[in-house]
Amino acid sequence: MPRGFDDIKLSRRHAAYVVFEGFEPGVYSTWQETEAQVRGYRNNKYKGFPSPEKARRAYNRYLKEKEAISKPKSKPKKQKPIKRSAVIDDDLPPWDID
Repeated sequence: MPRGFDDIKLSRRHAAYVVFEGFEPGVYSTWQETEAQVRGYRNNKYKGFPSPEKARRAYNRYLKEKEAISKPKSKPKKQKPIKRSAVIDDDLPPWDID
């Protein structure tokens, strides 16, 4: 390797990482930071991205989808109470009860 390039990591696969499920979800720039957030966390979810911008977009999209899932889509309909005046004589039994 030519001189002056010792401090540059040419083999770096990802420029940014997203921790979706971990101790502190978010966007991280190094694997060491990411690993600290997911190691020991059960059912962790993380992914590497080629650019920090793509990582931020993916994390924001995840947060929006998570928020949409947690909100109920519609409110349950309330049942209207039965009005007593709606009962007519035809609905009553034929016998007299005192």
